[in-house]
Amino acid sequence: MTPSRAPADPPLLSWIPVEVGPEEAKRPLLVLLHGAEDEPSDVLAWAGALDPEERWRAVAVTAPFGSAPEGRVWFRSSPRGPDPTDVDEALSRLDATIGHLCCRSSGSERDVVVVGYSQGGAMALMLAADAGIGSVLAAVSVCGWLPDVERWSVGAVERSGPGPRVLVLNARADEVVPVDFGDAAVLALGAAGLAVDAIVTEGGHQPTTGTLATVRDWLPGSGSEDTRT
Repeated sequence: MTPSRAPADPPLLSWIPVEVGPEEAKRPLLVLLHGAEDEPSDVLAWAGALDPEERWRAVAVTAPFGSAPEGRVWFRSSPRGPDPTDVDEALSRLDATIGHLCCRSSGSERDVVVVGYSQGGAMALMLAADAGIGSVLAAVSVCGWLPDVERWSVGAVERSGPGPRVLVLNARADEVVPVDFGDAAVLALGAAGLAVDAIVTEGGHQPTTGTLATVRDWLPGSGSEDTRT
């Protein structure tokens, strides 16, 4: 049962799986964020490839905006770019949801790794960079980018103290999110003092088995250890 929250708290997002057994709840969190108009189950299916030893408790969180059959998105966009109000609400609700999931486990926010795909990758990068968001151990963007919103531009990203490790992974033949979008994200996050690794793979916007293996090899070896530099 979800505990009661103060009225000022942002509403939680939904996630799958909904219920976990007592042993699984003790594992650190692997939070997976789907792409725009995708299903959470799409990224939850990555869990076996990213964590074959089942050290993590994999949870796929559902984006806040939209409905079937159009699909849900993390933020809506216009010709001017992403809606900054949507971005702020999505980040606030995602942060609250991760905090709630941490309370259900024996770990802390330091035991959380966030992996996002496409628009979910954009969310993972902003979650890592936002100084007002609870810290996580590591954040991974697969075929994602840093949205063109004023406070996320190069030189505008600020974070006091050490942030999470970040992996920005883009594909050379991606026609949806070009590689140079990833380059811009690396520049902005690096300027903010975050430890950022950049990897460019072959292929397009749909991650391959090799892509997931690359992410798996980069992830922290254990949810309880701090591997940040």
